[in-house]
Amino acid sequence: MDFFRWMIQAEDMAGNHEERLVARYEEEFIVDTCAVTDSDMPFETAIKHPDYGDGVWVIVESYNTRDEAADGHGRWVRLILSNPPDELVETGGAFAGMMKGIVHPRTVQA
Repeated sequence: MDFFRWMIQAEDMAGNHEERLVARYEEEFIVDTCAVTDSDMPFETAIKHPDYGDGVWVIVESYNTRDEAADGHGRWVRLILSNPPDELVETGGAFAGMMKGIVHPRTVQA
């Protein structure tokens, strides 16, 4: 996807997060799963956690259906709460896909 197309699709998503939301966990970190228009797959889960990548958003998984997205969201919340991985790997599509494979190591070890 070229940058111009991504900008248009990103603009389409601005201001309507609540409409696109599948699930959101927000305590000491955020796990957000929603519908997207800037990716090859229509749903994504992203994590924003101060222990990974200096707290930047990391797209960790994409899905084809809303049900898959809801299941994936719960799986990521449980994982981060019970057994945080040593790293999060960027899997984002579209423009974010340019960062695909970037590893965000956990800076605070349990």
